[in-house]
Amino acid sequence: GGIPDRGDLEGGDAQDLAAFFAMLEKPAVHDALKRHGATSLWRERSFMVRESQTLLRGVFDRVVFFQDRAVILDFKTDRVDAASWPEAVERHRPQMEAYRRALAKLSGLGRQAITCQLLFVSSGDVVVV
Repeated sequence: GGIPDRGDLEGGDAQDLAAFFAMLEKPAVHDALKRHGATSLWRERSFMVRESQTLLRGVFDRVVFFQDRAVILDFKTDRVDAASWPEAVERHRPQMEAYRRALAKLSGLGRQAITCQLLFVSSGDVVVV
C-alpha cells in the first residue's frame, strides 16, 4: 500500500513514476502544494450546489483554505507546453469558473477571494485561471 517509490515499478511505469517525482520537485509545483498558513485542506472533495434551476456537481482535486481566501488546484493530464497553455487554459476555464462559484457558495468566501490554478502533471506547470 501507500505511494510507490522509484524502485517499485519497471519499464514504462518506472519512467512515468520518475517523471512524476521530477514534476514534484519543480518550484512552481512545490509552491502550489505548500500549505504554510493554511487553516484547512480539502482533497478529492465531492460537491453539489444549486445554481438557478440546475445542480452543479464535481470533485475538487485540492482546495487550500487560508483565513480570508482559498486556492483551488485542479490536476490536468493534458500534454502542454508554453505554446499550448492559452488553449488549454481556455478549454478548462468554464470548469474552473464553475468550481469558483461552487466554492464561494460552500465556503461563504467572495469569488474574488478564490484563486483557481491548473497543475499540468505532464509538464509540471502551474497556471492561474
